[in-house]
Amino acid sequence: MKSYISIDWGGTNLTGIFVKGNINKRFAMPAENIRNMTLENMELIINNILTKEIPDYAAETKIWLIGAAGAGDAKAASKLKESIKRLDKTCENVEVYTDCEANHAACFGGDDGILCVAGTGFMLYGKYKGSIVTGGGYGYLVDMLPSGAFFGQRALEGLLKSMDGFPEYEEYYKYAVELNLIKEGDRKKQKIELLDNLYSSSNYQQFLAKYSVLFAALLKHHEFFAIKACLASFDNLKQVAQEVVEKLYLNEEQTYIYEIPVSLSGAGGLWDNIADFPELCCTAFEKINCEIKLKSPKYGLELGPLALFAQTNEEAKEILKQF
Repeated sequence: MKSYISIDWGGTNLTGIFVKGNINKRFAMPAENIRNMTLENMELIINNILTKEIPDYAAETKIWLIGAAGAGDAKAASKLKESIKRLDKTCENVEVYTDCEANHAACFGGDDGILCVAGTGFMLYGKYKGSIVTGGGYGYLVDMLPSGAFFGQRALEGLLKSMDGFPEYEEYYKYAVELNLIKEGDRKKQKIELLDNLYSSSNYQQFLAKYSVLFAALLKHHEFFAIKACLASFDNLKQVAQEVVEKLYLNEEQTYIYEIPVSLSGAGGLWDNIADFPELCCTAFEKINCEIKLKSPKYGLELGPLALFAQTNEEAKEILKQF
């Protein structure tokens, strides 16, 4: 029986699982969008998986299955594949999928529905009778949708304003200190240092996403500007949801062909870290008169690539039944 490594490789972290028969071992570690990764960092992660996470199984013949942020970039996906084949001498095969298609398989198990991915970035990924429609997913330079990068950007803006002496943003500074994002100090110097760190960062999206925890804390304490920014992002989502629903379900006669309600599921850190996120997401769809049934993910996201592979592989299908 073959061994499988199935990985959800996100823009900030990755989670994975090694599976051989009834044996399985989960692991997690920091990561980044493979489009932005240096070869050195990519190889470091692969080596860490082999030597630190599954050292007892490193010599096993393995199939690597990865759903990765940035895998839509063919060069980045190829670089990841070649790195694994070079470093894992017992690798039999590597399959790299986009994170959205793998996440959809994890959440729906092959069924139709709309997936809302809200982690470092944001995307709607809908499937219906073989058709696939996406909305958003253009990255932090374009999207103003509810994502870790967008919320982090808004939190960072408020923090900088607090350093400039605007009292209405004082809570941003207070919670940034509590969360150990900064220490109490000379705010003018801190502002200069923070901006220098931002614009010298090798990964702006990841830098911004780090401050999403501050945004989540501000929402929890009902801070006015954070709530305003959050609601504005979900207002933007309403428009994107309308476009996805119409393209996915509207036929040539302009009649909706879907069955009510539409299944919606979520993946990504914001679904777990912002208490009202599922409700706000459902409300965005309800505002366009689309009845939604919120569906819990069928599998953990780390099993999404294995679920995709199992659609055409009988052994993988059998292994998946244990989860």
